[in-house]
Amino acid sequence: MSSSFLFVFTFLSFFFLVRGWAVDPYIDDLSFKNNLQKGLEKLTESQEFLSLADLKKQLSVKHPPFAYTAGGQVLDSQDSIYEQCKKSVLAVGRLYNCGKCSKWHTSIASGFAIGAEGIMVTNYHVIDQDDGEIIAVMDFMGRLFEIEKILTANKAYDLAVLQLKDASLSPLPLGQPVHVGSDAWVISHPNSKLFFMTKGMVSRYYLYHHPNRVQLGLEENLRRMSITADFAKGSSGAPVLNSGGEVIGVVCSTHSIYYNKTSGQETNLQMVVKNCIPVESLYRLLKNGL
Repeated sequence: MSSSFLFVFTFLSFFFLVRGWAVDPYIDDLSFKNNLQKGLEKLTESQEFLSLADLKKQLSVKHPPFAYTAGGQVLDSQDSIYEQCKKSVLAVGRLYNCGKCSKWHTSIASGFAIGAEGIMVTNYHVIDQDDGEIIAVMDFMGRLFEIEKILTANKAYDLAVLQLKDASLSPLPLGQPVHVGSDAWVISHPNSKLFFMTKGMVSRYYLYHHPNRVQLGLEENLRRMSITADFAKGSSGAPVLNSGGEVIGVVCSTHSIYYNKTSGQETNLQMVVKNCIPVESLYRLLKNGL
């Protein structure tokens, strides 16, 4: 094979590969985060923005029933999970001041759309923050949406359903519980590594004995799900997906297991357990407004 033929073949292969991607697959984390922060700062300059303090007040009030229409389509192939589902994954940005300088800072958590008319899900603890001026949401295309109100929320379940203002979203379909050993995908924003996908499996279901069970008025222990798909801080509120792109859970927390503990100091990290909220808890919240 001549060198000129090899060059032409390589060029054409690259050309058609890029054309096949259709959209540049390379994500600019810094640019995305800067645009999110600029958008948050601009919102605070308006006179009618919903502050984080006022948004938090809505967490604990009794929410009236709301109309929810399930949306989203089940995928034919797991090969298209990332391209199709990333459109529905949202970056939840919180604008705050660190107290050590005069500049604004932005932290990013995760969430996902379940209604085309601007209905989304994230964790309760993502909203339940004392430090911050405003929270807003940005999608994969860089569109910024204000949070209009909280539709329903539950602290024990660690779930919050939000209504975004003037938003048209691509919703994810809600699936049914799957067996232990079933494949599981997560698309989230660990430590501002945006739209990061990992794959694992459902490793177990278990009962969580909440330490504040009495105060929260819980009559039963909470249901939780563990998975092996990786995630980290910034992933809170992300969807856990099955092979059809349906939501089977919501990311909520991690638990590190160390081998040694001496004088209160834990060493020799062995395992990080990934804890999620199973989809049946989300169904229950949507149905009953717990």
